[in-house]
Amino acid sequence: MLIITLPVFLGTRIFLGKMYTKEPERKAFKMRKWLMYLTLFIAAIIVIVTLITVVNAFLSGEITSRFILKALATVAVAALVFSYYLLDVKDSLTVQKRRIYLWSTSIVSIAFVVLTFFVVGSPTQARLQRLDNERVSALQSIQYQIESYYATNKELPESLDALSALPVYDRVENNFIDPTTEEQYGYRVGEGDNYMLCATFDTNTEDTSRTDANDFSSQDWQHPAGEYCFAKSAPSLGNDFPPEKTMVQ
Repeated sequence: MLIITLPVFLGTRIFLGKMYTKEPERKAFKMRKWLMYLTLFIAAIIVIVTLITVVNAFLSGEITSRFILKALATVAVAALVFSYYLLDVKDSLTVQKRRIYLWSTSIVSIAFVVLTFFVVGSPTQARLQRLDNERVSALQSIQYQIESYYATNKELPESLDALSALPVYDRVENNFIDPTTEEQYGYRVGEGDNYMLCATFDTNTEDTSRTDANDFSSQDWQHPAGEYCFAKSAPSLGNDFPPEKTMVQ
């Protein structure tokens, strides 16, 4: 957001500044004053709502580094816009002050972009994390289907293809294939009701730079980068609750 809004703000102000220099009478338009007051009101509301959201997220324990950076960027943009138009309304923006705003907003923008790459990671890293979350979600769906098959047939399926025999309401189509390699996820039958689900991951869930630390999938499905298998067991027949699932390599 910061990468887009600040350049737009700067470009608009440079354009309007040149226009007002050539045609000073335009600054006296009543509509211009009303628009500036509206901008001040909206900027103030954005700051207040963002701060309330941050406090609520902090109290609920759902605050993350990505969320904090987004909130800081939002507050920074809104505060710069608010202070600029407040000075403009008071007609106290000199050429020197305009230059100060130009340089300060440029520095703030660059600083936030650099900080984002250090704390949140690059867009490529975010994409890899998203793909890994899709893989975990698919494995969770496969686990559900395997346990549905086990409850119906009193045995584990020999392969994932056998899950096609499940009723429609228990079957999820097209979730057996890795989104990148386009190969089927690994499935191995063990002794008794034990089995393993395998996939090749791009990231490590223990990486402290990950931005999805509070994601639902990362709590019970920790994994390193590379090929990894989760040991699972079908719930005992007659038991409504599956046993606690542990992770082994």
